[in-house]
Amino acid sequence: VVDICAVEFLASIGIRALVTSAKAVQARGGKMVLVVNAGTTVMMSLKATADRLIGDYHFSVLAAGGRQIPLGAMGVILGGNVRVGLEDYAGPDQPTNAELLRGVVGLVERLGHTPATIAETRAILGVPSRAPSRAQ
Repeated sequence: VVDICAVEFLASIGIRALVTSAKAVQARGGKMVLVVNAGTTVMMSLKATADRLIGDYHFSVLAAGGRQIPLGAMGVILGGNVRVGLEDYAGPDQPTNAELLRGVVGLVERLGHTPATIAETRAILGVPSRAPSRAQ
């Protein structure tokens, strides 16, 4: 995990360092996670660079609190995935997980996309299916 939230400008040499690191992590079977402030020029520069250099990749947007749905919309518009959850939410007027999920599913559909099923999400993320549980 690389947290660059405080970065306001990222020169090409910095982007190259991140891409080189990501490729090295990927070669070892891992995944690099970048934490970036949403809507910043840094985020948009990284997205444009990844589009050019990496090509086929997945990214997800998540946010804390009441920003989950608005920032999720930005992620979907940019071609990414969105993740919501009550564990990222604190404060007054806290919704339930079901309300957050309904909100993001409605958002994805209004933007003209079809939300992934559980099986599709597992395939995208490379997560194996759970074995059926056995009663003991």
